Amino acid sequence: MKQFIVLLISGLIFMIFTGELPAAESQTESSPLVFVPKSRYEFPLVVDGQEIAHIFTVQNKGKSPLIIERVKTD
Repeated sequence: MKQFIVLLISGLIFMIFTGELPAAESQTESSPLVFVPKSRYEFPLVVDGQEIAHIFTVQNKGKSPLIIERVKTD
């Protein structure tokens, strides 16, 4: 389950930075606005088979609800 969450969040961050989501400049005042305080995380070296996870924070700084659809993982 943790791996799924990590992949889901990683996919979301990938979409944000590859242009799959609208850029902040094109947003209206009432639109949702995606904000990711720390968009990168360097995973440490791990032993084969060891499970690791990291949680990325995704915030909505806009005035409308942020709806996340069509998440893709890399």
